[in-house]
Amino acid sequence: MSGRYINNLNQGQKRTERIDYNGGMTSIPPMAEDPVQHYIPPSPYSHPHPARPPQKKGMASSTILIIVIIIVVAVVIIGSVVFFAMIANIGGEPWEETRNFETDVHIEEGGHFRYLLSDSWEDEMIMNFTVGLINGSNYDVYIMDAMQYENAYGNQSTGAFSALFSWQDVANAMDFAVIEEPQGPYYLVVDNVEMSHVPGSAIPEGPIHVELELEITSRFDASW
Repeated sequence: MSGRYINNLNQGQKRTERIDYNGGMTSIPPMAEDPVQHYIPPSPYSHPHPARPPQKKGMASSTILIIVIIIVVAVVIIGSVVFFAMIANIGGEPWEETRNFETDVHIEEGGHFRYLLSDSWEDEMIMNFTVGLINGSNYDVYIMDAMQYENAYGNQSTGAFSALFSWQDVANAMDFAVIEEPQGPYYLVVDNVEMSHVPGSAIPEGPIHVELELEITSRFDASW
């Protein structure tokens, strides 16, 4: 028997019919459908990442050490810059300060007046002073350091007397004095004490009244 086959789709089924050239049609039972194949994408976790190789601890320690060294070097450099800047500032131009003092002083016979000129360490101290007699007899003017002052007025009976500068038996004194690198207290003394053991000193004749003017300049040379 000769013929041909046709496939007809009917409600989702596949059916094959054979057409006979003699005019007849014979049905062939439908073929079993293949099961539907669904596409399932691969899971992202189906292939886990390979384990990372362990990091070398030695490299991490070296990195930390390098960072610490850099920080220490930076601190040292900054500290050095600040230190030398301070030294440069200290070692700048010389500077000075000036103090003025004026007063009237009444001194009894056998007494004295002292004024502290300086108790600091300067490079140079310059004193311009005027002592004028208002009433009374002649007197003495001395500039002394602390030891000289104690020897002269603390232990007069010892006969130890010395002064850096002296103006003796005067009614008026106007002068200046310079002390290089003074160390410790220095005093200007107006003396109305009889000191027979001190040659050239005035002999008191009662109380005195004097006028005192001082200009004291302290110079500092910080170029060391």
